[in-house]
Amino acid sequence: MNKVTAKTILRSYKSLFSIAEQIDDLVLKRAMSTHSLKTDCVFCCAEKQVEQVVKLMNKKNNLINLKLLTDETLEALGEECRTVLKNKYIECLKPEETAKSLGISLRTYFRRLDKAEKSFAKELLRRGCDDEWFKENYFDQSWLKYLYENTLEKVEKQEA
Repeated sequence: MNKVTAKTILRSYKSLFSIAEQIDDLVLKRAMSTHSLKTDCVFCCAEKQVEQVVKLMNKKNNLINLKLLTDETLEALGEECRTVLKNKYIECLKPEETAKSLGISLRTYFRRLDKAEKSFAKELLRRGCDDEWFKENYFDQSWLKYLYENTLEKVEKQEA
């Protein structure tokens, strides 16, 4: 698995639940909206409305599945890998804070972070979640596609 995809999934984690809730709000608004329509057009518009609601619910389900996959993948890692990744991507702690809490040097922290990110990517791949899977399932959500592209730029700068 591409480390960009793994990092994108980790970077998206904090937003997954809140965006799923926002989708719920959109669904409710769409489902409850009323239109002053001519009677011959009601069914046509209702069908479009149902299609939009179904599409939104599918997006929400995909986000919830991604959150569950991330949780399960993190749990499958060793405690130290899990701690390093959660501190960086979920708790947004500074490297110095995590290094201090683990009683390691900053240099050791970055080595362990790299190892943890690679372990996360390998575990995702073991579960059948490769780069193509991510693109097929999540690039229809512009914020995830943008996050992927942003992560790609950062990785390319680090490797240059």
